[in-house]
Amino acid sequence: MEITKRLSELLQKKEIKKATFLADLGYSKNAFREWETGVTKSYMNKIDAIANYLDTSTDYLLGRTDDPAPTQNITAAHLKGGVDISDLPEDDQQDIMTFIEFKRAQRRDK
Repeated sequence: MEITKRLSELLQKKEIKKATFLADLGYSKNAFREWETGVTKSYMNKIDAIANYLDTSTDYLLGRTDDPAPTQNITAAHLKGGVDISDLPEDDQQDIMTFIEFKRAQRRDK
């Protein structure tokens, strides 16, 4: 399944409009159509951010797995400012990720 189909399914499941998704990630309003038609693969520049935004894995988006569940490895690259939380207990790391998802949901609901 190509990435745009997976993106469309995830957006629909999460009730996120394409326009909101594109704006939140800094893409033009035409970007999704350009991806669908093969004009560009600009999504690759932000594939990690897209996966985080949709709470899935890059492997799922790129068709390397059919499991949309995100990987639970938290790295400095996933957090703004490069904050490394790998030294924290697993439950604290999960609390931080839960809070991040809460803040994303708040933003989407505005």
